[in-house]
Amino acid sequence: GVKSRSRRFLNLEDAYYTYPGSGGPSVRGATVECCLKSRVGIIGPNGAGKSTLAGLVVGELAPDVGAAHRHPNLRVAFVAQHAFYHLEQHMDLTGTQYLLWRFEGNEDRQAMDFRAEEAECPDPKSYRLLPSGRLAQCERGAPDEDRPEVVVDRRQRGRLGYEYEVRWRGIDVTTWISRTQLAEMGCLGMAKREDERQAAQRALSERPLTTPAVEAHLAGFGLGSEEASHRRLGALSNGQRARVVLGAATW
Repeated sequence: GVKSRSRRFLNLEDAYYTYPGSGGPSVRGATVECCLKSRVGIIGPNGAGKSTLAGLVVGELAPDVGAAHRHPNLRVAFVAQHAFYHLEQHMDLTGTQYLLWRFEGNEDRQAMDFRAEEAECPDPKSYRLLPSGRLAQCERGAPDEDRPEVVVDRRQRGRLGYEYEVRWRGIDVTTWISRTQLAEMGCLGMAKREDERQAAQRALSERPLTTPAVEAHLAGFGLGSEEASHRRLGALSNGQRARVVLGAATW
């Protein structure tokens, strides 16, 4: 993890973003650095690109040009500008049921869903898996080329960084490969999704995901057990729904 309060754990570097069909970029050359000491507010007139910049920072959007870096153990709590966006598909649930659904299995389902797919390596390398478990480079599209199917785990290898346990398409084995190798194969997104899953799992496993625990958490936002567990989200006031959204973001 990051212990130094001045070490950056999230940054954008010379980032540009253009919405599809737009005549020009909404964000031009943005550079942002965040550390544990950071308290950042984004100000500007309507249409200046504030929401777009925030989306790039939290990972909801991926820059067209430039770089975005987030520490592998970073977990982002995100509240959309239109906060009820988080609840639109769950109006038949109570606030407690919504949190129990969202964080089941020690994962934040909605946080995984809103992540943008970032650009992969433009010229990926191809590898085949040797009987020893090592990778050997081969021609793109070769009959013996092996492609990752999914990343199932991650481990720290000292100063070498992280290694990822990969399951391969059509092969009933898993092997450990470096983050660099995944990036070279155009599969860095798999590593990032595993980073996010483990960051959420560590944070969420520290508290029990039970109805009493969720009710106690929502009570801190002014929702009693009656509103939290016995009224559907569709029957709550806008203010009460906003409290559910804030409670979920801070679970």
